[in-house]
Amino acid sequence: QQLAEEEEFSIMDNETAFASLISTGAYLLAGDLGTIEVDPGAVEVELLPDGQLLVKWEPSGDLDNIYFGGWRIYRNSMPASTNMPFPIVDSVESEFTWELLVAQTSTTEVGPYEDQWLDPQFLDVGMCSTYFIAPIDRQSIPDYYRGNVSGITETGGFPQSSLICGDAVAPETEVGNLMHSVTFTNDTECWSWYFDWSRCYVVNLTWTWPGIEDNGAVAYNLYRLENMPENTDLRLLTPIADNMTFTAEEEGYFEENGWLPDGPQLYRTYYYVLAPIDEVGNVMIVHTFGTTDNIEKVTIDDQYWVYREYLIPEPPPPEEPPYGVEYLGTFETYLEDEVFQVAGLTFLILLCLNFVGLPLLRRRVKKYKRVVERRAGGDSDDAGDFSDFFD
Repeated sequence: QQLAEEEEFSIMDNETAFASLISTGAYLLAGDLGTIEVDPGAVEVELLPDGQLLVKWEPSGDLDNIYFGGWRIYRNSMPASTNMPFPIVDSVESEFTWELLVAQTSTTEVGPYEDQWLDPQFLDVGMCSTYFIAPIDRQSIPDYYRGNVSGITETGGFPQSSLICGDAVAPETEVGNLMHSVTFTNDTECWSWYFDWSRCYVVNLTWTWPGIEDNGAVAYNLYRLENMPENTDLRLLTPIADNMTFTAEEEGYFEENGWLPDGPQLYRTYYYVLAPIDEVGNVMIVHTFGTTDNIEKVTIDDQYWVYREYLIPEPPPPEEPPYGVEYLGTFETYLEDEVFQVAGLTFLILLCLNFVGLPLLRRRVKKYKRVVERRAGGDSDDAGDFSDFFD
């Protein structure tokens, strides 16, 4: 019960209170904290790559109040077809109704001075989220009517849904006429830096930027690989040029110098990949050579001797052929050819066999003819002749 009429309680200053009591008993001193005057301001949601969302707000008011505990963030995710964001704060009639609306949607709590929160959830295509940010006291009790919501606005007295949906789809926009040229600088200053002419090559890439497309590329990253990309994921690679914005259908250009650290080197083959980026920041990270116009193959060939032809000695004049006969010179050259030597030896062996074998064969043929003539004339004494023939 309250104090009797004869009893008195008063606050002297911020540190002292006075009480005049006429009876004994147990007394409870309770304070009235009043309302904590804070406001999260407008709640905005920013789209990030891979379906992530960043929630932003503008905290103001008595943020230094020792009884102010920070902000509680509620999140409700749903398919875009559901389209049911948190309602406008003032349209909810009671705190009991708010308790029902935010049941099982509390996500996290942040400090009084925090003004943004990165939602760790990655939304699939077609999924959306609505957020409600409410101040809490030191006991984590929320004040719903001092909070604010995202995903809904009021226009002409009527609520209008403005849900933010995740975007994890990378663009596939291709550039046109991607070409290259490799130049040897022949610069003595370049040589003096490394004492290595192989560092004095410059790779120039040119292309035509694409036109404006819905959900198309607004910028590109440029990567360089030494292995031919085949379903290659560029996620872990560092681009040699990032976030290259462009004007539609104008010419693009990139130059890479060999004398710079990790520049292109002689006798190597590189694959330059232009990866498109959309306005959200999604990057086309999986590429295969031969399936897109965004990849260019570059081979660094030796061009040093193009500028040093005067250092190449003149070939010696041809030797005079034996006895001044060109045919003999050609024959002498063939004599040093192993194939010619084998063929010549084979020919000589066959020739020798013919010299020996043909006279013998001719002699036996003549003898056989005589035998045949005798038989035709009735001579029966030819057994010896035939015996000689088959010996």
